[in-house]
Parts: sequence; structure tokens; C-alpha cells
Amino acid sequence: MLVIGLPTAYFTIPVGATITVTPKNSTITQSYTVDVVPGGGSSTQLAATVVSADSPAQTKTVAATGFGHVAATPGSGTLEITDMTLVDPTKPLKVNFAPFTPPSGYTIVPDSDFTLTQGGTATVPAHTQILGPGGNIGAGTVDEYFYTYQAGGDPNTAPHTGTFHVQNNAAFTGGHNASTTSIVQQSDIDGASGPLVPAADTAAQQALQTQIGQLSSDQKLVSATPTCTHKVTSDHQANDPAANVTVTVISTCQVLAYSTSGLATLLTQLQQQQVSNQLGSGYALAGKLSF
Repeated sequence: MLVIGLPTAYFTIPVGATITVTPKNSTITQSYTVDVVPGGGSSTQLAATVVSADSPAQTKTVAATGFGHVAATPGSGTLEITDMTLVDPTKPLKVNFAPFTPPSGYTIVPDSDFTLTQGGTATVPAHTQILGPGGNIGAGTVDEYFYTYQAGGDPNTAPHTGTFHVQNNAAFTGGHNASTTSIVQQSDIDGASGPLVPAADTAAQQALQTQIGQLSSDQKLVSATPTCTHKVTSDHQANDPAANVTVTVISTCQVLAYSTSGLATLLTQLQQQQVSNQLGSGYALAGKLSF
């Protein structure tokens, strides 16, 4: 890079004399490290454009190869608490909702307590004590009124503090017997995704080339080698009971592009600052920057 300085001088010029003034010049060669980052940032960083493309989803379904024991489970659902009344309406009570057995003969185990308020309602999750399909009780199987008593009080002698009604408006579900079933193993997922990854990477790189072809002539790639990542998902996780597992792989490939005119502007600013620091403010860049 050629820089020219115009020092101050005073001349006495005879009539008819020819004066030739040759500006002082100096050539400065300087190396700069420019970080190319998406969006830019500091004065020494060049803004980059992320060019990215995704592959179509690559899927494969394989049989689960594991076997395992599935424990029996109870039926579960919700209890609707209504018709709340309090002997003293100004004092809400926390009800420790203990297991109970309605006339149907199925013991119901509430899974949480609730607060009794005058005229209030509540919904409490619950399950049956019996395991298996027998615990899937029908809607309306529970239809009971309860009295509440002070903590530690004898229900046979202590005065009650409130009342409420309990009903299951919907059937309980989820109760099943113990069984042996197919279990998804991590090796099933890995084995299905293995051949999908290179296929997805190839498809993403092909789509990326289309995106690169749409760049302007001013934009250049930082590197022609793309960075590719892939995401593996499955409809079942390892140790899930299932006969089959479907695995999906999507690859994303990207490169960074920068503006050559933007790079020239940044290097010119850096070089001018170097000239000012090295030679002083009386010098300016001459000609075009070579890089």
C-alpha cells in the first residue's frame, strides 16, 4: 500500500522558475486477522451471512429387540369434590383425604389433599387399590358424601366440621395386568439411525449448493467445506415397551459467506489507522488497497 505525505514548506520562487515538488511516500505492508462472524460485532470483525439448508426427513422403522416385564398397574382418574359446606363458613379446612371403600367394594386411594371451602369445588387425582383391568371403574362408581372432623377426633363422638360430596364423573383408565412385552433398546435406535445419517447429510449438502448458487457476485465463502449436524428423534425412547420404533434423522449443513466489498472497507479502515499510528496524520492512502 502506497501512502503519501504532504509536508508544510515555504518557497521563494524566482520569476520564470519551474519548481517540481515530489511528495514523500512510503509503502506499508501489514497482515491483519479478521474474524468473520454472523452479524459482525467489533470494529475488527466482518459480518457473515449464514447459508444453511436442511435435508428432508429420513425415516426408518425397526422391530424392538428387547424383552421386559411390565408391572401391573391400577386404574386411575379424578374425583370431583362438590357440595362443600362448613360448620364455620369463615374457616376453610385442609382435608387429609384418606383411602376409602365405597359400596362398590373398590378401595379408592386419593393422590392429594384438598381445601374445603364454603360452596367450593375441587378435583383430586386418585387410583384404585386393585391392580389390573378390574381397577378401571366406570363413571359414577364413586358417589359418596363425607363428613370432616378435627384432626385426631373420633368420628364416632367428635362433632363434624364440614361435609362434601365425591363422585368420579369419568371412568378410571390405565389398569392392566403384569405382562412380558417387547422393549425398545438404545441399540435399536442407533442401528436404525446409522444408515440414515450419511443419506441425510448428502441431501442437506445438495440443498445447500442450491442456496450457495443464489449468492451475489460480491459474496464469497469463508470455506467451501460445509459444517453438518444431524438431529435424531424417535417415537419411542430406550426402555419403552413397544413392538417397533420409528427413527427420524434430519441433517443441517451450513457455510459462512462474506462481502468482498465489506472486507475491502474494513481493511482500508484498519490500514489507515496503521498509517496514522506509524507515519502521522499528514499521510493518506494512495491508490487501491491490495489484499
